[in-house]
Amino acid sequence: EDYGEVAVTVAFPCAIEQIVNVLADIRAMEDAVATSRIAITLANRQKKILNVRLTISALTPRELAPEPTGGIVR
Repeated sequence: EDYGEVAVTVAFPCAIEQIVNVLADIRAMEDAVATSRIAITLANRQKKILNVRLTISALTPRELAPEPTGGIVR
């Protein structure tokens, strides 16, 4: 258990091409980074805009990871 996991959730509107580029960029990272959860809904059909909620997880040295608090970071 030398490593911990840190997760960040972000929400943003974007075009289809933009989310494809974001996911490709995450995949191309050399660090231990991954998409752990993604939710996509249609925001504007005419403009082809999506609402995206994306959780990204990464490995970090154990001493830098926050202590587990049951889902709440203090």
